Amino acid sequence: MRFLLKILVALVVLWTMGFLWFWLTLPKPVNSAAHTDGIVALTGGEGRLASAIDLLEQGLARRVLITGVHPTTGKRLLAVQLGVRQEVMDCCVDIEHEAGNTVGNARAAALWVRQQKIRSVRLVTSDYHMPRALVEFRAALPDVEILPSPVAGPINFTGLVGEYVKYSVRLVSIRFDGAPI
Repeated sequence: MRFLLKILVALVVLWTMGFLWFWLTLPKPVNSAAHTDGIVALTGGEGRLASAIDLLEQGLARRVLITGVHPTTGKRLLAVQLGVRQEVMDCCVDIEHEAGNTVGNARAAALWVRQQKIRSVRLVTSDYHMPRALVEFRAALPDVEILPSPVAGPINFTGLVGEYVKYSVRLVSIRFDGAPI
């Protein structure tokens, strides 16, 4: 019984240390002027889409994919919500309606990358979501350079723990699939 208790305590200590590492190493917003072929913005968090459009307008990429857009939301509505000229939306922004989670976002981006012949992308998502998003995108786009562009996002402790659990599970499952991470 003592042996099992020691194993349980060791697992709790390891999990806690992993969580602290995850929390303390969340990526910070970057002011990189590096140019990429495209920008992929994941819906679902405050400031993500506005940040992606701002990067586009700075000339840091030629196209943007917004993935996971609600099925009833089109470019016109997004242009109004984001305060973007319709010409910018028409020329340089693609929207994707099918993805319902991060795995779906990565798959949709992989298709878009192939269609657009893109070799480098700037990934825009919340800072707390970036580690898991990078795991998914690196698995789906092993030959594409991915530049993380995190957006500071509000999240509570419970949400952060949940994100760490999802990250850990995906990290292990992708590793067992043999995909690069």
